[in-house]
Amino acid sequence: MPKEMVEQNSYQVDAVSGASASSRAIKEAVKNALEKANRLNPKAL
Repeated sequence: MPKEMVEQNSYQVDAVSGASASSRAIKEAVKNALEKANRLNPKAL
């Protein structure tokens, strides 16, 4: 999933089949990290 996130420049990518909980956790972690980075340095994103 991380590769797809980078390629699509988005955390909203398809989940990995059979790993729904892990996929949701990864997506949520990336979303939270991006939101925090944006709060700390809004011009960076």
